[in-house]
Amino acid sequence: MCFDFMNMAGKRNFRAMAFIWASAVFILVSAAATYGHEPFEMRIEDRHGGTQGSYDSISVTKVSGPDDIYSFDLTVGVNAEALTVYGVSPGELFSMPGAYEWEYFNFRLHSIYHNDASLPVQAVRVRGISDLNDGAHQPVATTVPDGTVLFYINVQVTLSIDYECLYVPVDFIWTDCRSNVIKASDTAEEFLAISDHIFDHLGNDITSPTGTFPSAYGAFDECLDSLSGSNPQRLIDFYGGGIDLVCWGKLLFSGDPNLNDMYYDIGDIILFDNYFMYGMGVFTFVPGLQIEQTDMDNDGRPLTVKDYWLLMRHVEGILTPF
Repeated sequence: MCFDFMNMAGKRNFRAMAFIWASAVFILVSAAATYGHEPFEMRIEDRHGGTQGSYDSISVTKVSGPDDIYSFDLTVGVNAEALTVYGVSPGELFSMPGAYEWEYFNFRLHSIYHNDASLPVQAVRVRGISDLNDGAHQPVATTVPDGTVLFYINVQVTLSIDYECLYVPVDFIWTDCRSNVIKASDTAEEFLAISDHIFDHLGNDITSPTGTFPSAYGAFDECLDSLSGSNPQRLIDFYGGGIDLVCWGKLLFSGDPNLNDMYYDIGDIILFDNYFMYGMGVFTFVPGLQIEQTDMDNDGRPLTVKDYWLLMRHVEGILTPF
């Protein structure tokens, strides 16, 4: 009987190498599972077709990341000249009854003082906590699936013609090291997730590891030291958004605020009357276009008493159309 010792040695070497390779992969995977965390992606909605004078809502969404979240503390900067914030609505995490039943939701609108013309002067700080440990009620779930809307920022768009056809950015902003953080956990540990990369609404990476607060460029490296007791981890990629306002252009005619294709009819006057009594909420169809249709003297300033007087005279047949 003959043995092929070379062939047997080759097989032994192959098996040994395979075992070493498999062991190395196991060690690397185990290390990643123990010490690494899946990153978060947080995104402000990028809305198109916004109209001046209209009411709108901008969502803030957890796009991806670990599911087990205990709380979030997020701050969003808003251009106060272009957008008036009139409230913040919680997402489905806070519905009672609901699939999650988180216990605490609060927001605060405050001014930001700085000398940087590129930064907004108004911010909305929004906090959500799953369990307050204050009684028998417990959240149904602290797992937050990818794609969950955390909250909506409710705004009214300015009537100023200075913003027609423009994009109004809405970005995350940092007023101190505790801005824009998420308390979360995985199978290994609890941690405080802070910013890793910051992107504007065009997808440009605008991250800066150093600077002064307030900032739109993320938590600075100094925050890793000041938050050391909370196990801070650079794990969140933030994406800005905003509202893209439509371009109505200069209309050939004005005088159809109710947009029924009948210029200078009694319904137009009734709608204008209702505006003076009840405010902007009466424009519910296409608010921006309806408002522009009230600019009877084409001076770029709609909804004036002069516009109302001119429309009334057209309805009465005293004046002829422009």
